[in-house]
Amino acid sequence: MAARKPRRAPARKKRKGASLNPARFLPTHQRYTPALLAHVRQRFEQTPEPIPSMAADLGVAPQSLHRIARRYGWVRRNPVPPPRDVTPALTMLAEAKALEAQADGLTVGPERAASPLPPPARFT
Repeated sequence: MAARKPRRAPARKKRKGASLNPARFLPTHQRYTPALLAHVRQRFEQTPEPIPSMAADLGVAPQSLHRIARRYGWVRRNPVPPPRDVTPALTMLAEAKALEAQADGLTVGPERAASPLPPPARFT
């Protein structure tokens, strides 16, 4: 008897669009107008605005904005935002409490004692 040839595995079917097109994997670089770059540069160099906020306006990641700044030689003048302060509402509340405490310490004069109005409500 003749020896049998080993059987080859069937060839895999190619999927539609499965060819490796190198252009599919290359990033497309954004192009920016000189006016937009000048605006972002002014914000980058002269304001304490956070980088992610500026990057979101450009539609890029913060790392991409850093790369653009490095490419064009921008220097961040205000890298750290100013320290946060007490909110205006808390400042006004403290002033109101101080005025209220000062008013409670005043002596009642004769014109105020005879007032027909009820005493003011206390908000605490």
